[in-house]
Amino acid sequence: MSDQCLPKASRLLRHAEFSNVHDHGKKWATRLLVVYVAPSTLQTSRLGLTVSRKVDKRAVVRNRIKRRIREVFRMHRAMFLGNFDIVVVARQNAATAEYKALKNDILMAWRRLSVLAK
Repeated sequence: MSDQCLPKASRLLRHAEFSNVHDHGKKWATRLLVVYVAPSTLQTSRLGLTVSRKVDKRAVVRNRIKRRIREVFRMHRAMFLGNFDIVVVARQNAATAEYKALKNDILMAWRRLSVLAK
């Protein structure tokens, strides 16, 4: 069960942490997402999610998008090894996208940004 959750140590929680990634990180945009990556001083990668009401007014849809992004992060944790802070911002197309398309966009952006962030 413990490998099925994303512990607090693996999450960005404070506004200052999000701002730091936005200000000092590299950015890659896809059709469904905008992904920011910045080097971190910690020993683990951390994930931050932003899904605004502009994506969809219904909380159910916004929470589904966040669950799917966290799932990709958990399932492909080996790819995210290192010390990076990652912020994923969902676009409006993400509300109607299938899991597979969302997963492909995240992984494509991560491959691109992991090279740039080093």
